[in-house]
Amino acid sequence: MKYLSKTTFWPFILFFVLINSHNNYANISSIVNRVDFKGEFSFSNNDLLKISKIALKQRYFPQQLPKAIENIEHYFAKTGYLFSRVDSVQTIFTADSFKVNLIFWINSGRQTYWGNINIRSDSLSVEFYNKYLSGFQNVYYSESNLEAAINQMLEAASNSGYPFAQIDVGDIVVRNDKDRYFADITIHIHENQRTYLSNILFDGNKNTKDYVLLRETGLPRGMLYSRKALNEAVVSLARMPILRSVEEPKLFKGNRDSVDVLIKVEEGNATNFDGVIGYMPPSPNDEDGKGYFSGVVDVSFNNLFGTGRSFAVHWKKPDTLSEEFHVKYVEPWIFDLPMNLAVGLDRIVRDTLYIEWNYNFNLNMHFFKNITVFTEIRQRSITPDSSASRNNRLTSNDITDLQIGIQYDTRDYHLNPTSGLFYKTSFTYGLKKIKGPSYIIEEDGLKSSDELQSYEIKFEWYLNVWKNQVFSLNLSGMHVSGSDIQVSDYFWFGGFNSLRGYRENQFFGDKVAWANLEYRFLVGRNSRLFLFNDWGFYDSPESGSTGNTLLPGYGMGVRFETALGILEVDYGLGKGDSF
Repeated sequence: MKYLSKTTFWPFILFFVLINSHNNYANISSIVNRVDFKGEFSFSNNDLLKISKIALKQRYFPQQLPKAIENIEHYFAKTGYLFSRVDSVQTIFTADSFKVNLIFWINSGRQTYWGNINIRSDSLSVEFYNKYLSGFQNVYYSESNLEAAINQMLEAASNSGYPFAQIDVGDIVVRNDKDRYFADITIHIHENQRTYLSNILFDGNKNTKDYVLLRETGLPRGMLYSRKALNEAVVSLARMPILRSVEEPKLFKGNRDSVDVLIKVEEGNATNFDGVIGYMPPSPNDEDGKGYFSGVVDVSFNNLFGTGRSFAVHWKKPDTLSEEFHVKYVEPWIFDLPMNLAVGLDRIVRDTLYIEWNYNFNLNMHFFKNITVFTEIRQRSITPDSSASRNNRLTSNDITDLQIGIQYDTRDYHLNPTSGLFYKTSFTYGLKKIKGPSYIIEEDGLKSSDELQSYEIKFEWYLNVWKNQVFSLNLSGMHVSGSDIQVSDYFWFGGFNSLRGYRENQFFGDKVAWANLEYRFLVGRNSRLFLFNDWGFYDSPESGSTGNTLLPGYGMGVRFETALGILEVDYGLGKGDSF
């Protein structure tokens, strides 16, 4: 690409004359004190100083001026001043020759506008490409804008089956029309051979079967080549919990009109065993109180027989009187559709209040890569402790729940995201049958059945604010309503996964919400250090809270990947806590 009618030879002669005239006065220890740029143009002195790459308060070398002139003229030319030139450079030394001031005299000339852009193409229509140049009318010529448009046209051709397209840009012809300069240009696009995907191959999957990865990409064999589709396939693979990393696809020429695609992956731990132990000290207000240990054990088989099936067991003991046990099996891609079926069993012992058994079936289906629609059927059985029935008026219930919801996920990596959004919302309708005790039904005038409605919402936002630094915002909210709701119908929260700095499931209510703010320092794909600030809210008539309970939590945490899994440690302080 070259510019016509550009003459910059004589200024260089003048420049060297000026340099030589000051050679007798220049001291080898002179430093650049000030740099000014004179002429008619709209750029600031600071901008041009950065473009020239001359550093203030540094030693002055006459040899650096030709490069500075070249940088300035190139910058002017890229922004539409095709006939700009540096007429001269004036050097002014102080009396002791220890400092030098530089003055660049610049003749910018008239700025050039975009003129006629003539597009020629071998295969795709000219109209297909015109939209990428539609914003060039009545604006100043810019080389960077032209380069961006060329990259967009190459990408569009690649997404339309032409990965080997090339673009030839002709000479820029500048014409004068009514005292305005216009740059006319011809662009010739050679799409070359239309290309199809012949084979999609994988490397690095020692345990996972190829068809498991292939179905996740959504790329059928023989499809028209699309770079966009390949990029989306990489994102889909990266979200799989069984993969640690996914590299950019590599193309290999197949037949005359086809290519083979090789995607290199690295598998994660197919089997995970995670153990967590925690200690809750006694309350500072309770002199006779005793601390206690809590614990969590997770055992998961994330890739049974290399087929993507998973089986997980979760056990948690948040305090001395409570316990949770969960079992879950997931069968992916039912009927070869992007649809997963999960079957689970839960057993929850809630303090000395009640025991809950929960049998659930979950079906979710993926749409458009980022959207998932799901439904779940749950059968819950609540058996209260005899003293809880008497003191807390708890009844024995059988509840059948039907839940429907939608999920939107653009996170780049689910374990340690650097960008993206996650949104999930659901509605649950429950039919509760009250079985007893009979004396509570009679004394409290309870009906034999009740209807429950609950809403849940979860939102996550990740912003890459600096290199390896991420701001994270997580919001969660839940609400349940019914004519006769009790403690077993409430939502419970607090602790490691919700409101840090407090005991596990310390709070409950018919309306609960919490927010988690984190500033993360990423030290690896699955590792990070972070500071956090949590806020919790709950409305619980059972415990006397009426909507004014706002709970802060703050602290720091770490996630480190080890050979046995990811080590997770959080240190949190709640309201009124000291270090």
